Amino acid sequence: MPSDRPARKRVGYRWRSPPAQADAPATQVACRQNRSVDDPPRTSWYEQELTVAGGENTTVHSFYAFALQITPHVSHMIPAIAPGYSCYHAISIFNTGRLRGDVHVSNIDMAEVREWAQAGGAIARGYFNNVIGQRKPDRSWVTAADVEIESLLRERILARYPDHGIMGEEQGLYATDREFVWVLDPLDGTDAFVNGLPTWSISIGLLRQGEPYLGVIYVPILEDCYWVDAQGSAYRNQTPIQVKDSTSVDRNDWMPVPSRAHTNYVIRFPGKTRSLGSLAVHCCYVARGSAIGAVIGHPHLWDIAAGLAILYAAGGTAVTFDGQPLQTRSLLQGAATSQPLLIAPTAMIAHLLPLVSQAR
Repeated sequence: MPSDRPARKRVGYRWRSPPAQADAPATQVACRQNRSVDDPPRTSWYEQELTVAGGENTTVHSFYAFALQITPHVSHMIPAIAPGYSCYHAISIFNTGRLRGDVHVSNIDMAEVREWAQAGGAIARGYFNNVIGQRKPDRSWVTAADVEIESLLRERILARYPDHGIMGEEQGLYATDREFVWVLDPLDGTDAFVNGLPTWSISIGLLRQGEPYLGVIYVPILEDCYWVDAQGSAYRNQTPIQVKDSTSVDRNDWMPVPSRAHTNYVIRFPGKTRSLGSLAVHCCYVARGSAIGAVIGHPHLWDIAAGLAILYAAGGTAVTFDGQPLQTRSLLQGAATSQPLLIAPTAMIAHLLPLVSQAR
């Protein structure tokens, strides 16, 4: 029997049905680059992106634009979707460049990348509970497993994608000015690894023009693989995931925090906090809707590149403690972020941001 409900269309990375009345007037607003509403649109980019967002039978001329303000700290103008539709987490897509006009012709074999991560996991398992760590100059841990896994990943990337750049925690930068740059944390959570804790991971991110594009995070002890496909869907193993659908905090909600949260931060979060030892894993638990958000303290790009790709695809957002969107391009030379980060479902940013601050 035919349904009276409106057809569902793919909007960004979440399915949303339009309201019953879908005849809103066309509106033009400025986009994020601070253009005036009277300026001509950048048709070569937006037409391509918006056509993909609406599907093959949707023309560019059917799209409208709207402004979305999510917090007093963060206000963005974004290109949007067909008349009458809402884009629940459009801000995260626009902030990170994830409205991609060529996703249907991506030549990145994500099944192969997952195999790389699992091969790295097999190496790490061979060392787990039988490894001696060494301190790097910054006092963080490194082990033979870190070095061996990164060497494996670099070898496979260069063989498969020789025109791509690489950035790795242990072996530095290679051609990071290229369009595609792989960002590797061969063993995220080395401290946990050295101490026999299970929540460490292999993190493989891919940036495009400096923005998170694809990612794989493999947690070998739990046999969990989080990843994003070229169409922008996030998965835990083969199960689609999305961030927690909530606009308030419950006392039973939990939030991953840095291991030194008790000395470096003031956290007034009414729920529970946990430190799992891996920033990549923290991103995954927010992306899968288990954690309601996470505080990430001054990460490097290799800590978060894959996690952000997964988070954004699942409907999350990353902002600095002053409420500004994270700009990953500025981290391509190896610097850490100047401020801690808050990651969360877009709708929760306004609720969580006032609850966290740096200790004075």
